[in-house]
Amino acid sequence: MVARQLAQDWEAKLSAQKQLQEEYQRFCCQQPRQLSETEKHSIRQLANSLPALWNAETTTHAQRKEIIRQVIQAIRVKVEGESELVHVNIDWAGGFSSHARIIRPVGKWSQLSNYPQLCECLTQCAQSNMTANEIITRLHQQGFYPPKRQKTFTQEMVRALMRQLGLGKQSPPKPHILLADNEWRLPDLARELDMPAATLHSWVQRGWVKKLDN
Repeated sequence: MVARQLAQDWEAKLSAQKQLQEEYQRFCCQQPRQLSETEKHSIRQLANSLPALWNAETTTHAQRKEIIRQVIQAIRVKVEGESELVHVNIDWAGGFSSHARIIRPVGKWSQLSNYPQLCECLTQCAQSNMTANEIITRLHQQGFYPPKRQKTFTQEMVRALMRQLGLGKQSPPKPHILLADNEWRLPDLARELDMPAATLHSWVQRGWVKKLDN
């Protein structure tokens, strides 16, 4: 009796397995092997509508995040040392991958990947007695850019960097100005703090650093 019961159970399981296999085969046969032209057209229309959907005023940040989750599978970011250069690889849904190089803000001039070339260019400009505006034009023509989020150089930025490099005419300190304890001249303080002089000047303008009027 036990043997007959085991045999019956085995036959039932084999029958169920066969039925599942047949159903799976029928399902596979019913699925189209390629997308139809109508389906391809619908996908293209959806892809063309993404920019408009993304930029629409009615699209919320949460919805934009959901769009990103649907079209991007993975993002890999690699920074070149401590420089401003960042390599980004994006794996898109569907198997396509793209690569881009972006510029990130850095805190110091010396972190720029082209800092040696920038110093050489400024040295040549100083030897040619070029004005600050002429130097700015030269820097932009040769593709240089400031370390932070500014897109263009300013006169004060160029002068501060040249003072830091010991280039150009140095303004001698006024003999009648005597510094008390905890008082600094801005270029000296920038060197002591190892920070860009332009940043220190912006702190003065914001009132974070007190500047004495003499």
